[in-house]
Amino acid sequence: DLLFIEINVVDKNGIVVANARNRVRVTVEGAARLVGLDNGDSTDYDSYKGDNRRLFSGKLLAIIQSTLEPGEVTVGIKSDGLWGKELVFTSFECDEPVEGISIASEYYPKKTEEYRPEKPVRKIELYPTRNMLEPDTSTAGITMKICPEDADYSDIEFTCLLPNGTPAGLCEIERTDYGAKLTARSDGAYIIRASCRNGSDITQVYSEVNMMNSGFGSLAVDPYSFVSAAMVSSCSRPYNLIERSAISTDNVRTVFCFDEVDFGESGTDIIRISCGYSSGSEPVRIELWSGNADNPDAEMTDSFEFEANNLWDNYAPQEYRLSKRIRGKHTISFVISNSLIFGGFEFVPVNRAYDKLYAATNDDIYGDDYVVSGLQVTDIGNNVNISFKGLDFGEGTERIVVCGKTPNILNSIQLRYTGEDGIQHTQLLEFMQSELYTEQKFRLDRISGKNDISFVFMPGSRFDFDWFRFEK
Repeated sequence: DLLFIEINVVDKNGIVVANARNRVRVTVEGAARLVGLDNGDSTDYDSYKGDNRRLFSGKLLAIIQSTLEPGEVTVGIKSDGLWGKELVFTSFECDEPVEGISIASEYYPKKTEEYRPEKPVRKIELYPTRNMLEPDTSTAGITMKICPEDADYSDIEFTCLLPNGTPAGLCEIERTDYGAKLTARSDGAYIIRASCRNGSDITQVYSEVNMMNSGFGSLAVDPYSFVSAAMVSSCSRPYNLIERSAISTDNVRTVFCFDEVDFGESGTDIIRISCGYSSGSEPVRIELWSGNADNPDAEMTDSFEFEANNLWDNYAPQEYRLSKRIRGKHTISFVISNSLIFGGFEFVPVNRAYDKLYAATNDDIYGDDYVVSGLQVTDIGNNVNISFKGLDFGEGTERIVVCGKTPNILNSIQLRYTGEDGIQHTQLLEFMQSELYTEQKFRLDRISGKNDISFVFMPGSRFDFDWFRFEK
């Protein structure tokens, strides 16, 4: 026979402590054996056959099985820092023999794990100095209290989440001795979550506090890291948020709009759209719009055919080339009219190292004489340095094209580049006289890997700089 013992923790008033996470050890002596411990926590991978396990929601179930011999059974229950308990039962001999047995007395499959005394965190209390952040009060402190105060774990992690649970960057979080300091970055309602794993791989305890920022403007969306569907700025219809911050759609036209998407100066011409689609064999149409597709001034820029991937509870990316490059900051929207799982999107940035880079789009410029005119830098004189940082040449380049003009017979330009090893190299470009903007090619010693590039104009320079491009 089996005996099921439910184990609870109570406080000094006899009230069940529903959030207790204590590790409990169970011993069995006499005419029975411990055959399993279960707490109902699907994320707890401790063995069912062990003799100790953590409580979950304040409960633990011990399963005791009689042996083939009758007699007294003593069950001991203990946990570090708590009063223990001992129960005594009697196992009686079966009046009528039963054909077949479920166990043999010599073989008990039992795994005894070392009991590790511990006091897990069972509660986190959060006390913010304010819940609203505005330009004149742009920071807030959050004081944290751990229960019990002498818990063995202090792996507390603070995260900023949208109300739907999606990670967001509406504030910066700095850990402090007392908890955390928040600094507002953009407008919106959000949640600050403090979570503890109690030494495991997943969150076991967390607490949240609601916050609001106002007066800071909108935060630009980075399209070159994955943007989950749950980050949508607006949607033409109510949507159903599911696991992994995805949205399930139905067979009705739905517009998902994302504001303040910043593609930068170089931009992108490749998109990866992540969906799950298993409703049919034919591909489904997904439209990409510049602007909100429901507004009359919006423009549909592309239409993609998403192939069925037999994913009904998940999503995976498919890659498409855009009809034209997108640069700068935009509102974009996706139009979906079929039933699928919309996971999100990610654009692939153009590699600046091999893109046409205009002189005025530099990362830094300084010197005695120069004029920035639109995308050009003109009237370049003595000791002007124009820098472009973090260009990744991969396996390398040996050619550069420079577009400019100069009245000098030869205008010397030093091309300086510094790799990740910190060593600076210099090559000389002799740009020939030209009244009009012309493209001139120069051979280089191989430049490979990630480098910071500078064009240095020497004394006597008279140069108008339009653009340059390295060639693979």
